[in-house]
Amino acid sequence: MKFTLFAIIPAFMLLAFTGSNEATVSQLGSVNEASIEQVGSANYTALEQEGAGSNADVAQAGGDHYADIVQQGSHEVFIEQQGSGNRATVVQQEGDSQGSFPPGSGDSVPFMNGSDGMYTSSAYIDQIGEDNVVSLGQYGSHYAEIYQDGSGNQANVMQSGYGSGIPFDPPGKGSPSPPPFSNGYEGSGSVAMIHQEGDDNVINLNQDGSHYAAVEQHGGGNQAEINQYYGNNGADYGSYAWITQHGADNMVDVHQYGGGHSAVVDQFGNGNTAIVIQR
Repeated sequence: MKFTLFAIIPAFMLLAFTGSNEATVSQLGSVNEASIEQVGSANYTALEQEGAGSNADVAQAGGDHYADIVQQGSHEVFIEQQGSGNRATVVQQEGDSQGSFPPGSGDSVPFMNGSDGMYTSSAYIDQIGEDNVVSLGQYGSHYAEIYQDGSGNQANVMQSGYGSGIPFDPPGKGSPSPPPFSNGYEGSGSVAMIHQEGDDNVINLNQDGSHYAAVEQHGGGNQAEINQYYGNNGADYGSYAWITQHGADNMVDVHQYGGGHSAVVDQFGNGNTAIVIQR
């Protein structure tokens, strides 16, 4: 997955070419930074940042793209959209601080100024094609990476709450170094890794607490519903889900309540259905 990130400069930078693009920026607080580049026509970006130390980077090429970002606290978001008619809506609001992160990056923290301060979430969104939609809400300290290539794909992700860390040694997947959350780290949140290629695939992901979910869908008309809740059962870490679907019209539905559960689902072909419920 490749993200083309643009240079970060103080205050804000707005670039627009080929007419009829629109960008609005509102920043209230200190040391917030925004970079917006729009190439094409009828692209729109609305950005609101309130607090200290947030960073937003938006690049849109083509036409009829829409990016709507609200950040309150200290967060970062990177959005790149190519093609036409793609939509990205991101809301990141206050929570508890994160640990070292993101997976496999080698960075100690993903945030501005090397700060591991309070209210820190991070989102990376890349969409290529037509009429793809991302709706992301992160309330607390979380990480989301979403990639969609094709047309009519949808990724709806909601991450909230915090826990005390997730064990990160998924079966058969290996463990990146450093792990996104160390077991026992107070105030850590959830991780969402979303990858869709094809047309009309849909992912709905809800995580409340400290969990990990990785979902890949290739083909057309596939659907994935994942719900992971921390609960109050005394567990000291969350759950994780790994979902892979190749083909058409496959469906997976995973519900995990409490902590320490794992679900791994691989479906190849057409019209397959898998339902997993763990408490």
